[in-house]
Amino acid sequence: MAIKGAIPVVFDDVYPHGAFASGQVERVKDWDRSSGKDFVQAEVEAVDPGSGEVVRLPAWSIVILDGDPDEQAEPVRVQVLARHQPVLPEPTAGLPFRPVVLEGMVIEPIVNRDKCRVPWDGRQHRCGARVAYRVWARGVRAPRPAEGARVAAGNGKAASG
Repeated sequence: MAIKGAIPVVFDDVYPHGAFASGQVERVKDWDRSSGKDFVQAEVEAVDPGSGEVVRLPAWSIVILDGDPDEQAEPVRVQVLARHQPVLPEPTAGLPFRPVVLEGMVIEPIVNRDKCRVPWDGRQHRCGARVAYRVWARGVRAPRPAEGARVAAGNGKAASG
């Protein structure tokens, strides 16, 4: 297969009704380098869009909710790769969450083998493995006015007028 690793995606294709941040930006823990008392923030290799060089960037985590009123999707934890902690936009009056746009999104398919069980006592193998997706972004910002109108309209299309 020609696709290897993460797949670049456009924010509007993934979240046509907009997206909302819940909670605060958190540091992602590097489980291999952290110990009981010492928290070490995860760093991920990424290509710098300006120079084309591979750089190591700290990983930050944001919980994102889909703005589609008909979708009952679970919140998605998006990891943002940035030198400095991303700042979420100010909350919008009347909304419980902050509308956001994720920039430089990529989706990485992974195999979740947590429910895959080894055969025992002569039973046949029953694989419960599922494909999951890890979502990455290079930045987070507030929606621009036209994007905000789309979110307010709630139908994925910009409001007219």
